[in-house]
Amino acid sequence: MSDLKASLAVSGICQNHLQIITRSSPDHHQIIIRSSPDHHQIITRSSPDHHQIISRSSPDHLQVISRSSPDYLQIISRSSPDHLQITSRSSPDHLQIITRSSSDHLKIITRSSPDHHQIISRSSPDHHQIISRSSPDHLQIITRLSPDYLQIITRSSPDHHQIISRLSPDHLQIITRSPLDHHQIITRSSPDHH
Repeated sequence: MSDLKASLAVSGICQNHLQIITRSSPDHHQIIIRSSPDHHQIITRSSPDHHQIISRSSPDHLQVISRSSPDYLQIISRSSPDHLQITSRSSPDHLQIITRSSSDHLKIITRSSPDHHQIISRSSPDHHQIISRSSPDHLQIITRLSPDYLQIITRSSPDHHQIISRLSPDHLQIITRSPLDHHQIITRSSPDHH
């Protein structure tokens, strides 16, 4: 025991490396590793299906990887005070990635099935965009560039397209293309003008 303690002390002082392995039951294991003052890693297994790895490689960088079932996986990464990313998979078909790269910028990417995808983006307090695809033929893009500007682009089939634009409280335009070469443009530029 004295030799073991001496070995740990020398390892901690000369190599700045510390490792602690703990097993509290046949299913529970934990490994704590410190390879430098800034680098730490904690690896935990509390059951055959549950694993967690926590890593810190600098004061600003932190990563947490968790798996609570064969289908569920979550990765949380922070590379700076402003940058955060959360990746989650709850089933083979469901994936979600949430990214924040600044106080104003946020992006959420979601896939809930092979055909359904959604991307939500915010690049400033006034700019928002939502892109949704619910089937191979259906696509919708909603964009807001300012409090007054809104645009909705929808494709529900290869032949049907619609663009709805609002440039101001008084201005509205709807452009529709449906099958059989049918086009329609409805414009309102003021309460009295249509």
